[in-house]
Amino acid sequence: FLRDTLLVFFVGMGIIAAVLFLFVPVLVGLVAPGIAADPASREGLIMLVRILLLQPIFSSLQFLCRFPLLSI
Repeated sequence: FLRDTLLVFFVGMGIIAAVLFLFVPVLVGLVAPGIAADPASREGLIMLVRILLLQPIFSSLQFLCRFPLLSI
């Protein structure tokens, strides 16, 4: 039961992080409008957020590689 629950959690977290990874430029303007006004700061913030979003994506992939025979 716990492995199935963790599987759903990690896969969901990875999917949400991957979608956010794609829509970061749009979300930056909504979350931090002051920083988004300056083009150089905006690009730096987009890069930083994308780097931070790689962690949950790789974490979910690691979980899927560790327990490949789980059934949903």
